[in-house]
Amino acid sequence: MKLDYTALNSLVRSKVPYRGTNEYPMDNRSNRTNIVKLVETETDIEFHVCHGYEYVRTPITKELYEKLDGVQNVNTSMKEVGDGTFKYEKYSTTPRVLCIVRSDNSLEYTCDYYHQGDSMKMSDWSNGYQYQSIRMGGNAYWCSSSKTNHPIFKGLRINQETREPIGMDVKVFRRSVNRKKAMELMRRYKEAFTIPNKLLHCMDTDTMLVSVIDILQDKLPASGGRNSTRIGVEYTSSAGYFKVAEECLANNENFEALVLYAMSSQIRGFNLYTIENIKNGNQHHRITEPNNVVHAVSRYLSKQVYEHHKPFDEEEVPFNKVVRSSRWGLRVELNGVDVVR
Repeated sequence: MKLDYTALNSLVRSKVPYRGTNEYPMDNRSNRTNIVKLVETETDIEFHVCHGYEYVRTPITKELYEKLDGVQNVNTSMKEVGDGTFKYEKYSTTPRVLCIVRSDNSLEYTCDYYHQGDSMKMSDWSNGYQYQSIRMGGNAYWCSSSKTNHPIFKGLRINQETREPIGMDVKVFRRSVNRKKAMELMRRYKEAFTIPNKLLHCMDTDTMLVSVIDILQDKLPASGGRNSTRIGVEYTSSAGYFKVAEECLANNENFEALVLYAMSSQIRGFNLYTIENIKNGNQHHRITEPNNVVHAVSRYLSKQVYEHHKPFDEEEVPFNKVVRSSRWGLRVELNGVDVVR
């Protein structure tokens, strides 16, 4: 079955709906996860094409939760939100609408994000291929026969013949890094890592590992709770490592900062699990060679800096043509406002 109004109109006239509903099978009748819902409006009929389910949650009081707890066909949940307080909810499942097809044969995308299974079904039901791509900035649609490659986002309504937006001003911008701005932003790290890089070139892996453990034991909280490790420090998040690394850099502790940035980025082997196992003689784990650490960390930091400071040049590109992708993604404007994808 295709996402075509004429085809869907024929489907609802040739197939029997599921009992007591206005839902019709898109594929095999025994598969209730792929359906089309006939929805009447004041002047028209729409087809809501669904795949899978989503939860609808409604906050309730503690008193109502206690009354509903254990009742058949009523789903409730209780979750601690901190400080001894709890959140009570009643929830149910409903078909997850992927798109809406209207009588002008337009298609409207209705999801914030399309997972792999969603994209697979949308591809099966269309004349193109839907996919996720960092270089396209999120979900996108591609069709070789019509030479179309464009981004997808929630609320986008397009003409399925021309793949042009209907009733909205959509602009697409391709990003490329401004090298001069980028080099200026990275100068701080390049200068700070010069001496640590020379030190690492004089070390072997075992010597570097001893230094890494010493730095972790010096800069991280000592173990003692349930998050303790065998090297005597607490498990820390990537954001936690990054915060301590920034403090070390501000204090001109450049080698310590480099190690903590490596832990934050988790370049090969720079995580507590691997370090513990290598220290205990496990030869099946590998760690980044000392002379490659600065290069790997710099790549990670450049991504962090670029995402925060955005040293990009942008060029506007046509929406429905074969858009050349960018490793920094595409920026999309809808009626002059940036689209969150």
